[in-house]
Amino acid sequence: ILPAVCDRYHVCTPAPPAGQVAAAFNATATTVVGQQLYVTGNQAALGNWNTGLAVPLDPGAYPVWKNTVALPASTSVQYKYFRKNDDGSITWENLPGGGNRAFTTPAVGTSTRTDTVTW
Repeated sequence: ILPAVCDRYHVCTPAPPAGQVAAAFNATATTVVGQQLYVTGNQAALGNWNTGLAVPLDPGAYPVWKNTVALPASTSVQYKYFRKNDDGSITWENLPGGGNRAFTTPAVGTSTRTDTVTW
């Protein structure tokens, strides 16, 4: 449980468990005070598309928001960014065609996603 809590709330990066790889998400996105950027997707570590379980990204290097999570190795991943307002409302990123982002995690090592988010 500790790594999930650490990833979700403290933006620290524990070593991924056996059979998993580190997936770094670096999203350039503009927001206003009171908004938070999240990533969710089709994997449990990304919340399985549940916005309440999504991974918050750290604005410490704003406008680049960052976090790293452990994902299963050699796995197809779909994901999408959204921002949450102070009132709890959500705005999904605007992707061409309205689809999701996708990548396949490596067998070992780290996968880094460097994305630009538009609303």
